[in-house]
Amino acid sequence: MSHDRRRPGLFKVYDFAPEAGSEEPGPPLSDRELAHLFGRQKPSGDASVPTDIGCSECTGVLYVAPVGERGWLSFRCRVGHAFSADSLLAAKEGQLEDSLWASIETLEELIQLYGALGLREQGKPESPRRAALVQRLALAQSHLRALRNLINTEGPAPISARPEGG
Repeated sequence: MSHDRRRPGLFKVYDFAPEAGSEEPGPPLSDRELAHLFGRQKPSGDASVPTDIGCSECTGVLYVAPVGERGWLSFRCRVGHAFSADSLLAAKEGQLEDSLWASIETLEELIQLYGALGLREQGKPESPRRAALVQRLALAQSHLRALRNLINTEGPAPISARPEGG
């Protein structure tokens, strides 16, 4: 069963497809025209460069630019969230930990559901549904153990001003 995550009535959907016999679409746009219409605009004199890294606050694209005499890296999204390199690392590590805990919570809920639904199928030993639930329960328990082990035994490497042995 697929589910549609859109809420009915939240947005009005318009059909922009041309009707038969109506106007043809306009001429194709050049790369320059497309960049002007949809590209990331920045003020003139802005030395920042877009990255492939999403903002930890809003998931927008982060731009990076050197700042000051020492060229420290500054990351900023178009909304205005700003990060130093170290604060961005901390934010991304926090984002990863939050995601892992959310995965653990979802796995625990699935384990509860598989167990409860499996109990309902107990009187049907030949049921393919029961066999699938038992198999999914075991797999979810295995994934949960692996994730908990990952969270409990791993951690970020310390960042120091001096390289090890130096």
